[in-house]
Amino acid sequence: MKEVRAARLRTQVGELDRTLVVVESQDLLRGQKRGIAVALRKAKEELRSLGRRAANGRIHGRRWRIEYGRRYSGSTCRNS
Repeated sequence: MKEVRAARLRTQVGELDRTLVVVESQDLLRGQKRGIAVALRKAKEELRSLGRRAANGRIHGRRWRIEYGRRYSGSTCRNS
């Protein structure tokens, strides 16, 4: 790694002594952005796949909520 800036903070949380370390690095930032881009591509592909399945009538409302409701808890399904 090239230039890395870091800061450390120690504090008491209840009865526990905790240390927070914050690191700033352009290399780490680029790696994080690459990871986010990969996750976004995978999510978009999954969304396209689900859209195709829904368009082909292979996803039904009740079954969808039972099988995928927990995995995709933030979304709502209105195709009952």
